[in-house]
Amino acid sequence: MDPGSHEKSVRLSIVIPHYNRKNLLIECLNSIAISDYPQENYEVLVVDDCSTCDTGDIESFSRIRNFRFYRLGVNTGAASGPRNFGLYQARGDYILFIDSDDWISAEMLSRSMAIAVDNDCDMVIIKKISERKAASIYQTVQGDVARIEIHSSSNAAGTDAFVFGDCYVIGRLMRRALIERFGIRFPENLKINEDVCFCRFFWAVAQTAGICASERYYLRPVGPDALSRLGMPREAAYNLMDYVFRNILSQPDEIISWDKKLRIFSGRVATDHVQRLLDNSHYTWLLKENFAKYFSAIQQLPNLDGRSRAFTERVLSYRKPKK
Repeated sequence: MDPGSHEKSVRLSIVIPHYNRKNLLIECLNSIAISDYPQENYEVLVVDDCSTCDTGDIESFSRIRNFRFYRLGVNTGAASGPRNFGLYQARGDYILFIDSDDWISAEMLSRSMAIAVDNDCDMVIIKKISERKAASIYQTVQGDVARIEIHSSSNAAGTDAFVFGDCYVIGRLMRRALIERFGIRFPENLKINEDVCFCRFFWAVAQTAGICASERYYLRPVGPDALSRLGMPREAAYNLMDYVFRNILSQPDEIISWDKKLRIFSGRVATDHVQRLLDNSHYTWLLKENFAKYFSAIQQLPNLDGRSRAFTERVLSYRKPKK
């Protein structure tokens, strides 16, 4: 279905990737259907990644007025492909990603959208409830925050903790015009950390944010089949850094400040899977060959932390062995 064929726009597009979780997805959809947010204001797009289970009950789901079901032609094996497809089809002013096994509180949509619209926020971060480590950052949050200016001093403003302490793209309202302006998409060559890339890129170009702590996004515990349990091989770690350099650090300084660029770079370098790239001459050389100008610029920054500086110096000092 061509999104341009719709005569009336909606305020919010909810994108849900799905694969073989029919019963959990229906629970998720039911939690959306009982929301107090008027259904004419939002659409729900379920993008099925070639499930092998029967999806008839999902395709015919009728409790949501603006409901669309799409089935990809080939299984992609991760959430990036379905989410990118959903972004293409979306027509709302804001995007909200929900995982098919999660659910939301009844007033979450109305409250978070009120914060976004009333305060002209690029992003609204919604409080997550879960046993997962990423949700622990929200335990100290009590009240809603209407608007925070995301500038170089955003550490003091408090948004960094939620952006960098929470590695998931789910449970955040994001202005779709900003996503489209910068062509922000999920890297489909990554099976894990793809949402980290998307979130960091969006945060880097966003100017304003709100926090919805009065309502809840319920995050189900990680199952035994979760891709994140598989770890990240060196090729994937290099692809992650490639995304950071080509999409974020390459932006002009007036679009993304060096404070933000450095925050994202240092956050990636701090992880063990990125550090392991330096144990392999092939990937060390690729980093230097493709991104030496960025490493050189980073090296000149006075507020570069010790681990990031050591990583940068090792890359720049690498000499490819003669044959």
